[in-house]
Amino acid sequence: MDGKESLRQYQTRLAALLADSQTGSQQRPWLACRAAGRGYLFDLACLGEIVPLRELQAVPYCKNWFLGVISSRGSLLSVVDFGLWMASLSDANHEKPQTDFHAAPGPVLALAASMQLHVALQLEAVHGLRGPADFLAPPSGTEVSELSATKTTSAIQSTIFVDAQDQSWHWVDLRQLGQSPDFLQVAIQNY
Repeated sequence: MDGKESLRQYQTRLAALLADSQTGSQQRPWLACRAAGRGYLFDLACLGEIVPLRELQAVPYCKNWFLGVISSRGSLLSVVDFGLWMASLSDANHEKPQTDFHAAPGPVLALAASMQLHVALQLEAVHGLRGPADFLAPPSGTEVSELSATKTTSAIQSTIFVDAQDQSWHWVDLRQLGQSPDFLQVAIQNY
């Protein structure tokens, strides 16, 4: 029962912070998450809620990072393994069909309804809320260079922040991500 109460309290606190960020009463914090061993920061205004990953339905002929669809609150959400998607940007083999379907354990974060995408991101872990004060000043030229060689650079340009423990966190603009043709095109081409 304590685990359920903790999740409920966390969701309540997250909802209150989201409401505050939309009214502008405080500087919008970020949600710190981990996917594929890498730290990411997402703007709370772009996130909806943590949804349970139950009855995930696989979709054939999709890229390996597209895990399938789930029903949440009467709507269908596409579930994307965010770590696999980021890895696919530098992997030419990401268009292979899914042959071994296994969803990675971890939280699933739905994007905000205001983004009009009906997408949830599968992550490894959620590390809580962070703000600019939690990080050292980002160095100049902080665009992620290893990802800028891809055709989706406008969708995944991110600023790298380093915290006091010397861990790198990549802030990703989810609004730009939601407009990326590579992110929106989940079907395998020329199958």
